[in-house]
Amino acid sequence: GVGRFLDQLIDSADKIEGVNKSKLVKMIGEHTSGAKNHQSILCRLIYYVIWRQQYIDAGPLSAN
Repeated sequence: GVGRFLDQLIDSADKIEGVNKSKLVKMIGEHTSGAKNHQSILCRLIYYVIWRQQYIDAGPLSAN
């Protein structure tokens, strides 16, 4: 489910400029408990983390 992506987001929080990890954890807690709906920002951050892993952290593409 989405939980693995939220875990991945927390693990990657230090690589996201401008994101405070403790505030992110609080936001995820609020969202998963149903206290607040943070779907929009959480989805955008998850998409960013996936993009970053694919294109930045993976290093340069091979010329082959």
